[in-house]
Amino acid sequence: MKNLGRAEDVQSTLKVMAQIETYFIKIPDSKTPWYFLNLDYANGQVHWYKSGGQARRVVCAGGAEGRGFAINVCPLCAHVLELYKEAKRLVDEGDVGKAKQLKELANDLRAKPEVQFKVIRGQRTLLKTKTGKEWIADFDMEDPESDAAVGIISLSESQFDLLQAMINGEDTPQITCGDDLGKFVLWTSKENRKNKKTGGKFTQVIWSVDKRPSDMPEVNVDQELMEMDLEDNFKIDTEEVNKVYTLISGQELEEVASDEEVELESDSSEDVADVDLDDIEEGDPEEEELLDEADELEDAEDGELEFEDDELPETPPVKTKTRVRDKTILSTTAKTVKVGGIKAKTGKARL
Repeated sequence: MKNLGRAEDVQSTLKVMAQIETYFIKIPDSKTPWYFLNLDYANGQVHWYKSGGQARRVVCAGGAEGRGFAINVCPLCAHVLELYKEAKRLVDEGDVGKAKQLKELANDLRAKPEVQFKVIRGQRTLLKTKTGKEWIADFDMEDPESDAAVGIISLSESQFDLLQAMINGEDTPQITCGDDLGKFVLWTSKENRKNKKTGGKFTQVIWSVDKRPSDMPEVNVDQELMEMDLEDNFKIDTEEVNKVYTLISGQELEEVASDEEVELESDSSEDVADVDLDDIEEGDPEEEELLDEADELEDAEDGELEFEDDELPETPPVKTKTRVRDKTILSTTAKTVKVGGIKAKTGKARL
């Protein structure tokens, strides 16, 4: 276990946190090509919280096996349950607006699955040829106008599920095994979908793949990123979890209590009043029952309280000298390694 009194423990934690912030790259709204540096990945359960106006992450103390609701070992999970219970109490008292706010806070804070890969992100570019024009996957990082980058992509559970669903998929016969995902250019796009339970809309990441395999693009990769062990990004730091709990506990209730008025959609009051918040028992049921009840709370059909799995923050907002327009720029002093064998094509026209 790490100790705040040991300088080497603190420094190692700070280094890991800095690495994560520096190398995270998000999934753009536009259609975007990707190539995996390798197929190694790490996963775990992560709480997202706000501090200093920024979204931050901390690994759930319950680990992956806690499934995001380890109330017996993680104070943040226990705090989420208390927020749900307080929302139930407010609904019973008829204070629908504040109940709505608390439930949204609980849904946002509740730990969610996260999967990390090392990837090359390119951009979709129109290539002029002698015979016409064609859209290509462009991984040219030397072009100052390019959004190409090398880093870590963080996927939600549904995004990861759709990625691996391409193996022997109906529309992806070229992907016959998991290894094939590392031999093709993959593409992401975002589509608006309708939630079958609430009728609300959410954005979902859709994966697709080139028809033919290709070599890895030729790019320079920071040596530090190449050597980074993604498992370190999911190591449980109980000291940090307790610190975050101390930071946020009580703040939510105070903020909601201080609000003069909460605006609701015209058709949401009736829905919220009918939410199954009373499914949370005041006794001490088994953890498995609490997990099921919290799932019902998060998925309640109130039209406004739904938190979509695919809306998990993809990257924390980062302020760093090595990032411009969400593009990782390798510093002149960083050690880099050249990988891949596909050079950027000429004759490109950006639209």
